Amino acid sequence: MMFFRKIFFFLITILTLSFAAPFALAAPSLVYTDVTKRVYARQKMTLTLVIEWPVSDGELQFKVPEESLKLNNLKFEVLTRTQDGDPKTSQLTLVYELLPLEVGPGKIQSFNLRYKNPSAINWKTFLIPEFNVDVKPAFPWGTILFFLFVLTAIILPASIWLIHMRKKEQLLRARFLADPRQQVYDSAAKDVDGFVSGFDEAFLNKRLAMWTEALKKVAMTRYGVPVRPATAAEILRELESRGVGVAELNEITDLFNRISRIKFSTEASTGKEVEETQQEILKYIRSLLITENPQLQ
Repeated sequence: MMFFRKIFFFLITILTLSFAAPFALAAPSLVYTDVTKRVYARQKMTLTLVIEWPVSDGELQFKVPEESLKLNNLKFEVLTRTQDGDPKTSQLTLVYELLPLEVGPGKIQSFNLRYKNPSAINWKTFLIPEFNVDVKPAFPWGTILFFLFVLTAIILPASIWLIHMRKKEQLLRARFLADPRQQVYDSAAKDVDGFVSGFDEAFLNKRLAMWTEALKKVAMTRYGVPVRPATAAEILRELESRGVGVAELNEITDLFNRISRIKFSTEASTGKEVEETQQEILKYIRSLLITENPQLQ
């Protein structure tokens, strides 16, 4: 009798286990975690969790915390869920996007992940561990890009302008060297330039003679007067006979007269008067140089 009773209970146990087996679930396991390595304030970071369970357990339902996630110095932004797997294993991937708030330590506190079989009533849980991060100051890309933009906006046009001016200068220099008259004008300007104050009479007379010769050389070159010994008066008569315009003739005449007034004045000439005469002569000569007169370019 005792033997049959043992056989009976053995069969009952086998039947019970066979009936309950389909409802027994292997707990899902956390097989992979990843947290952004370098975390900067106000720049998004991610927490990735990969959870696996046997395909034989069927499709599981999960309750995953989102806004309820407990965070320190971090703000929840969005949660992305994807489900995949292979013939033996099902897989759920959770990617949390979080925003670090300030420089300093940050923490994702441990939380429970709830799961169950669709046909089950009660939920089961397993623990996700906590994660700590060190929030560092954000690299000021915005500020750097702004300054780079400003520098580019300034340097690029300036560079283009400098290249243009360089090419223009080279062109003018080529034209200058190709025109013999320009070299005469340039030489005359150098002869007139360089006057210094504190002069005596001998020095002044020498300078006035140089200015007169420079003016004669410029006038003869500009209007094609034959090279021969000539006074200022002879050059002016030659220019008049060639039909030079009244305004131009008066300008040259006035320059010669200013030199004569200083040279033959009975009163001592002032430094200001001499300097003004020099500047007027230079202004006239330089107006003929293509490197200095925009109207000739």
